[in-house]
Amino acid sequence: CSALKSIVAENNNPKYFTEDGVLFSGNGNEKTLVLYPIQKDGSVYIIPSDVVTIGKDAFKNNQHLEKIVVGENVTAIQSGAFSYTTIKSAYIPNSVTQLVDTFRSCTQLEWVVLEGNVTSISYDTFTGTNSNLVLYTKNDKLARPNAVKTFNKVSEYKCVNHLYGYFDVAPTCE
Repeated sequence: CSALKSIVAENNNPKYFTEDGVLFSGNGNEKTLVLYPIQKDGSVYIIPSDVVTIGKDAFKNNQHLEKIVVGENVTAIQSGAFSYTTIKSAYIPNSVTQLVDTFRSCTQLEWVVLEGNVTSISYDTFTGTNSNLVLYTKNDKLARPNAVKTFNKVSEYKCVNHLYGYFDVAPTCE
């Protein structure tokens, strides 16, 4: 549905519900963001704090978003979650440990902040992204390109002492 701006689930739907036009599933401790409408207005989206999983292709092809802040309780970002979007920057918290095909073909992606616990990144995570992509991380193992060969699409790795807020990054450490 290339014109989809909002989703509405019926109140008595046992599996799905919506919040602000975004589709979710689950309840309590197992809430999943299933689908963010492809034409939903807004350039910034902060994943709600009660979401633990971002579903496969959840944001795929959205052409309005520029910044994504993944909530502190998200532990899983499924394959292709942000692929083919116009995202320019993203914040990934400590709770996320792996990225799989996450930012494929995000041609406008300029930088990603990884808080430090990401230990596994698939080869295709940054394929087709901006050739000047910068990865900010507190994890010095990820900050060394030779240590993680899957980062072949990242142009620069910066180890930072402190990450301020979601999008203001401290000077790099040497």
